[in-house]
Amino acid sequence: VNFAKVRLENYFFFSEALSRRLGNRAVLSTQGGSPQASGLASSHELNESVATARQRFEENLERYLAWNFRYEFRELFDLFGRIEELYETRGPDDVRIHESKDALNSVLANHTTTKVLRERLRNMHKRIGKHLDSGLGLYPKVWARFSDRFLPELWGRYTDRCRECYDQGLEPTPETLAAMAKETSGGGEASP
Repeated sequence: VNFAKVRLENYFFFSEALSRRLGNRAVLSTQGGSPQASGLASSHELNESVATARQRFEENLERYLAWNFRYEFRELFDLFGRIEELYETRGPDDVRIHESKDALNSVLANHTTTKVLRERLRNMHKRIGKHLDSGLGLYPKVWARFSDRFLPELWGRYTDRCRECYDQGLEPTPETLAAMAKETSGGGEASP
């Protein structure tokens, strides 16, 4: 996780710093001469660098959020990882042969109660705050991304696999779980 966290912070800082500087590009054009002649990169090159940094930030953010979710929900994450792999390689009918409905229901009973979910979401919130409370403004953005997009998408896939492979639903719904995550942070604003 340290690798993804460090890269996440670095790409965020790099893209934010360059974006602010790009807003001040008029200085180059009033100095006369080309940016290349003065040893500076062109706005186009800097824009490409910012876009690349943002893309890599997004990639590392997904890795970091997946790691955090897996850290807190290892058994659930691993089970659905196996289900997803079976689904993709063998199809929905074969999933039940390799991962029984009883095994699924046992994991769900232990890891998806409201009490357990709220406790683990609080733990994740604290951990992310501990990792990212560096004054960059990254922590609230990461938690908002987790609760608004990552968690509902992941839980939505889990719900789809339960329905397609086991003919059963998954509670809570992705929207309800996202609302729980937002409540954890006091309504969307992440604070340590």
